[in-house]
Amino acid sequence: LRAEVESLISAAEELGSFLDSPVYEPTVETSTPSLVGQSIGRYLVISLLGRGGMGEVYLARDTQLDRKLALKLLPEQYTADEIRVRRFILEARAASSLNHPNIITIHEIGHFGPVHFIATEFVEGETLRHRLSRGPIAIEDALDIAIQIASALAAAHAAGIVHRDIKPENIMVRPDGYVKVLDFGLAKLTERPAVSPLSDAPTAAGVNTDPGTVMGTTRYMSPEQARGQDVDARSDIFNLGIVLYEMLAGSVPFSGDTPADVVAAILKTDPPPLGDSAPELPSDLERIVSKALSKDKATRFETSEEILAELEAVKGRLEFEAKLDQSEKPKTVPAPPPTLWQTLSQRRTILSVLVILLVAFVALIIRPHPKGDSLALFDDPERLAAWKSSPGPDSIDYRSSPDGKMIAYSSTENGMKEAIFVKQIRGDNEIRVTGNEWQKVSLVWSPDSQQLAFAAMREGQFGIYLCPSLGGTKTLLTMFGERDAPLNIWLKHWSKDGSTIFYEFDANLFALDIASRQTSKLTDFPSSREARDMKDFSISPNEDLVVYRDRKDGQVDLWVTPIGGGDPVRLTNDPEDNSSPRWHPDGERIFYNTSRRGHAHINLAYRDGRRPVQVTRGEGDYRLMDVTSGGTNDRTKIVYSSERDESDIMRVSLDTREDVEVASGLEAEFWTDVSPDGNTIAFQTNSAPTVSKAIYNSNIVVKSSTNVPETLVLNGYDPRWLPDGHRVLFLRTAALGQLPNLWAAGTLGKDEKQITDNGVLLDRYFKMPFNRAQTRDFTCSPDGKQIAYCTRTSGLWNVWTTSIDGSGERNISNNSDPHLRCVCPLWSPDGNRIAYTWWLDTVSDDGGKIYYVSVVEDNRARTVFERPAALRLLGWSHSGREVLIASNNNKSTPGAVDIIRASTVVNIEPKISRLESAYAMSVQLSPDGKMLAFTSRKDGKDNIWVCPTNGREAKKLTENSDPKRYLGSLAWSPDGKSIYYDRQSRWNTISTLNNLH
Repeated sequence: LRAEVESLISAAEELGSFLDSPVYEPTVETSTPSLVGQSIGRYLVISLLGRGGMGEVYLARDTQLDRKLALKLLPEQYTADEIRVRRFILEARAASSLNHPNIITIHEIGHFGPVHFIATEFVEGETLRHRLSRGPIAIEDALDIAIQIASALAAAHAAGIVHRDIKPENIMVRPDGYVKVLDFGLAKLTERPAVSPLSDAPTAAGVNTDPGTVMGTTRYMSPEQARGQDVDARSDIFNLGIVLYEMLAGSVPFSGDTPADVVAAILKTDPPPLGDSAPELPSDLERIVSKALSKDKATRFETSEEILAELEAVKGRLEFEAKLDQSEKPKTVPAPPPTLWQTLSQRRTILSVLVILLVAFVALIIRPHPKGDSLALFDDPERLAAWKSSPGPDSIDYRSSPDGKMIAYSSTENGMKEAIFVKQIRGDNEIRVTGNEWQKVSLVWSPDSQQLAFAAMREGQFGIYLCPSLGGTKTLLTMFGERDAPLNIWLKHWSKDGSTIFYEFDANLFALDIASRQTSKLTDFPSSREARDMKDFSISPNEDLVVYRDRKDGQVDLWVTPIGGGDPVRLTNDPEDNSSPRWHPDGERIFYNTSRRGHAHINLAYRDGRRPVQVTRGEGDYRLMDVTSGGTNDRTKIVYSSERDESDIMRVSLDTREDVEVASGLEAEFWTDVSPDGNTIAFQTNSAPTVSKAIYNSNIVVKSSTNVPETLVLNGYDPRWLPDGHRVLFLRTAALGQLPNLWAAGTLGKDEKQITDNGVLLDRYFKMPFNRAQTRDFTCSPDGKQIAYCTRTSGLWNVWTTSIDGSGERNISNNSDPHLRCVCPLWSPDGNRIAYTWWLDTVSDDGGKIYYVSVVEDNRARTVFERPAALRLLGWSHSGREVLIASNNNKSTPGAVDIIRASTVVNIEPKISRLESAYAMSVQLSPDGKMLAFTSRKDGKDNIWVCPTNGREAKKLTENSDPKRYLGSLAWSPDGKSIYYDRQSRWNTISTLNNLH
C-alpha cells in the first residue's frame, strides 16, 4: 500500500506543512510592529489575530464605514501566479455573493503592493479547533454545529461553489452558538498539480473541478482529493463527515505518523466505530457519519441538502425524546407501586405510542415534497391569487381579515395607479373595492373584519381613509402636507377596541384616534426618509409590545420594546437584513423575512432567547405579508407573496420588421450590448426568481450568431464592449452597500482585470421593465484608450478618467460642492470633450430640483443646459456640436418625453420635440446620431418605435399583443439596421402556508 501512494508523499507533505496550521486562531503574539498601526488602503490595522499557512489575520478598522473587520493577508508565494490569483478571486467573489448567515461575509478582495488581502466580517468567538482542544463535544452541540455547516455548504453548492477545505480551523463558533464557515475559495488558491498513479484523470487543472490536483488539509482530505481526481460537492460532504466524527469521538477518523500514512488510511482503512468512543451515540447519527465517510463518493449523500435534512431529523427526534423524558419524570410525592397489571398496561401503551410516533416520523421523512417548496413547519402552500404586473414600482400590500375568511390587497392595474381588491380565502371571485386613482397604498382591517383603512396618495397628497370592506363610500380621516407627498405612510395595526389606527411615518410609530382625528407620536427615532431605514413596526396581539427593525453595529436586526417606551431587547443577531416582522397569535413568537441564497425566506424568532429557525426552504421566494389564526379550525396561517421575473432577448430589423428570439432559457437574459463588428452580443443572466432585485448578482454571457452562449464572468453586470471587440467592460460589487468597480475581461474568459478601486456611481434602474436609468454608467473614449466614470472621493462626486489599464486616474470636473451628484459621462465623437448630467441633492425654494448637463473640455466644466425636470443624456450628435437629452419626471412609467438638442458650442435655444406615451429610460440614440429608438405604450401595449431625432415620422417595429409583456433595455446594432431588446414579464402571486404544527 505504501508503494502505491509513494508518488503522493511529497505533495501531501507540502500541503501538511501549512494546511495543518491554524488559519484563524488566536496567537501568543499581540502585535506586529511592521503592520500594527499602519493603514492598508482604508483599513487601519489594530492587532494580530492569528498566523497560519494561508497568511496572517489582523483585526482592523474600516475607517470609511467605522466598523471592525478581519483582514487576511495572503502570502506572496500563493499570489505570484496571476492565473491562480484570477481564478481565486473569481471563486471568492462568487462566494461573497452567497449571502448566507453561516458563511462569513466578504467585504472586499484587493491588493496592497504585492500582498493580496481579503477583508471579511470580524467574528467574535473561537475556532472549532480551539473548542475541540477541550475534548469531545456533546452530541446536541455537535449536531447543531454540523447542521449549520451543512446549511452553509448547501447554499454554496446550490451556487456551484465547492469549499474544498472544510476543517475545524475554518469553522468559527460565536459565543451564542452561531457558526461561520470561513475561507471559501482559499483552498483553490493553494492547488498544486500532482501526478497520481491512482488516478486516470488528466493533470491539467480546470476552472471548476480541478482534476489532477491534491487539495485540502491532509487529515481532512476526501479520497478523490488524495488521488487528485475531480472534486465536487460530495468531497465537502466527506470533509464534513470527518469534522462531525472528530466532534463526537474527540479524534480524527484517519491518522498516521506521516502524511503518507494518513493518505493511505483515507484511501484504504475504515475508521474505528464511533460507538467505541461515544457509546451513547444514536445509531442513526452513526449511520449518517458512516455514509458521509464512504470512500466511494457514489455511495455518499448525493447532496448537502440530503445530509442536512437527515441531521435535522436526528436533532428533532432527540429534542422530542428529551421533552418526553421530562414529562415522564416522577412528581415530588411518589405514587404507590403499580400493580403487575398496571405495569404491563403502561408498557403496552408506551410501546404503542412509540410505534405510532416511529411510523409517523418515517412517513414524514419519506414524504415527497416538490422541489423549492420543502416546508419545515407548515402544510403545502395554497395559492389564492395570481396576476401579471403592470409597469411601475408595484408597491403592493396584502392583509388577511381577522376572521380569517378574506384577504385584501392592492394591485397596480394601470401604470403606477393601484386598486384595492378583496378576495375570499376559499373563493375564486375578487371584489374591487376602489378605483385605480390611488398610489402607494397600505392596508389594515378593522377588528370585526367589516371595514378597511388604507393610506394612499391621490393627486399628489397623502391621506388615510376608511371604507366598507366590500366597497362603498371612502371617508377621509387625516391628510398629510404636500411636502410629505413623496413619502410612504404604512398602516400597521387597528386596535382591538376599534378606536385607534397605528401607522409608520418617517421611521416612527404614530397613533390616530378615529373619533377625534388626532395623531400622537409613540416613538422617538431619528428622522429618516430612506426606505432602507423603515422600521417595519408590528404590534403584539396584546397591544403592549412592538417589534421593529433597526440598524446597529453594521447590521439590521429585529428589536422588541414596550409600546409605551422602555429598553429595547434584541430579537435577532445575524448579518442578514431582517424585515417584515409579524407576531404569532401567542405573542411569544415572531415571524419575519430574511434572505437565503438570494431568496426571501420566512424565519421564526422566539422572545425567550432561543435561536431563530427557518420556516421555509427551497429556491422559492416567500415574502411575508401577514399572519392570522382566524377561521373554523383556528390554526395559524401565513400569508406571503412571491414574484417571478421572465426576460428573453429579441432582435427586430428596421427594414423588414422581422422579430426573432436571440437568447432565452430557464434563466432571465437581459441588458444586451453588441460587439463593434455586430457579430457577438454580451448580456446578463440571472436565475433569481425576482431578477430586478438581484441585478448586481448576475453573470455575463457572450453569444455569437454561430456559437452557443458562453459564460464570460461570474458576479458581474452592465457589460459594455471595448472598441477593439475583444474585451468587455463590466461592473462588479464586492459587498452589499459598497459601490461597484469597473473590470475588464477578454472574450475567452482570460485577462480579467480590475480597473477602478474607488467605486463607480450608478443611477438606479426600475422594477418592471427593469431598464437601465442612464445611457452609460461609464464610457470608453473613441480610441479605446481611456474610460470616463463618476465616483466619490473625500465626500465629493466628480467625473474621472483613467487609462484602460487602470493607471493615470484624473479628476476632470473638479467639483467642490458636497451636495452635487453626477452621472452618465459620455465622450464626444472626437474624444476631446465629455458631457455629463448632474444635480444638487437639495430641494429648491419651490420644492423641486434643477437638473443640468455640463461639458468638460481642457479640465474645465461649463453648463450647456438646465431644466427643472429629470434629464437623461442620450449622446452626442454625429457632428459633435450638440448633445441629445431625454426629459421626463416619470422615469419608470410611460408618458410624454421631451427630446432636447442642446448646442455645446454656441449659445442658442435648444430644439425640443416630443415622444408620446414613451418610457424615458428606454430611449436610445443610433450609432450615427440620427435616429432614436424607444419603447412606447400606446393602446396599453409596449412596442418598439424608431424616429428621426426631431421626433417626426415615427415607425412602429414590433407587434406585441400582450398588455402585460414589457419591452425594454434597447441596444442598436453598430450598422443601425436592427435593435436588440428585452422581452420581460412578471408574475405576482399571493399564497398561504396553512396549519402551523
